[in-house]
Amino acid sequence: MKKTMLKIILFMILLSLPAVALITPDNTNLESIVKSFSQLETTKKTAPKKTAKKSTLLKIEIKGHKQIPEKLILNELGLKKGALLTPVKISLHLQNLKSLGVFQDISHTLKSSPKGQILTIHIKENPVLNKIKFSGNLEINNTELKKIISSKENTIFNFNTLRKDIQAIEDLYKEKGYFLAKVYKTKIPENKNKNLTFFIGEGILDD
Repeated sequence: MKKTMLKIILFMILLSLPAVALITPDNTNLESIVKSFSQLETTKKTAPKKTAKKSTLLKIEIKGHKQIPEKLILNELGLKKGALLTPVKISLHLQNLKSLGVFQDISHTLKSSPKGQILTIHIKENPVLNKIKFSGNLEINNTELKKIISSKENTIFNFNTLRKDIQAIEDLYKEKGYFLAKVYKTKIPENKNKNLTFFIGEGILDD
């Protein structure tokens, strides 16, 4: 668009000159000006490509994982080599990892190189479950409750699975007629205490 406007302006200038001027050496100068502007436009178009190259993803490194396979992490991250990196884009892709529910913490660092950016993902996994316990359950025993939940002992703790387990426990109580039953609290596993405990209020009214 700019180049077209420039040509129109130059054409109008040429029309305003005497006919003799059109065949004088000054016309050569005008052609040189047009060429100079054309070169300037070409430089403007090619310059951003150098910046884009430096901002592209060269390599991804995963650090801190023990239980979760690196291949799974990379698949969920969804970034490919050569992708243009921006802070917003990185944040959105890290959110993909957080949605798995198996990480306590996720952070990243970027290292620049002449060929592109090296993205390092630092993760801290949730503990592996030692035991699953229930507190307050008198009408339904532990064995029956363990059968309906998805969390299992000796597997990595998952926040997404925990939400489903709470709903499954409450649904089982409703099926048995305990409509006021609630899982009112949970104690999630930590580095020292790796047990998962469900605290259940069965909602039974005394006589």
